[in-house]
Amino acid sequence: MGASGKVGSLVANKLEAEGHLVRRASRSSSVPFDWNDRTTWPQVISGVDAVFFLPTETLNLEDRSAFVAVAKDEGVKRIVQLSVRGLSREGEHRPTEQAVTRSGLQWTLLRPC
Repeated sequence: MGASGKVGSLVANKLEAEGHLVRRASRSSSVPFDWNDRTTWPQVISGVDAVFFLPTETLNLEDRSAFVAVAKDEGVKRIVQLSVRGLSREGEHRPTEQAVTRSGLQWTLLRPC
């Protein structure tokens, strides 16, 4: 998901270069994915071991937590989330990180410096 964006494309390209299978998904891919349509989420992550999670600014907190729950339900084992800088302050991304870290899944949080 997001594999055509600035960060996602770099991550996907690097993973593919290292021999990993990558499922690239977007609204226009053969298996469509749209953050604003929860019905597209399961089909994209079903059978996937790990997800690179970069929530968009427009994705509300409820949807961010819901995505983590769907990932777990679909058998995802690890979530790698690109978070934000300065998270020592309370803000909108803390609940997103908490949804990831409390999910029971393996997780990695990436915070840019």
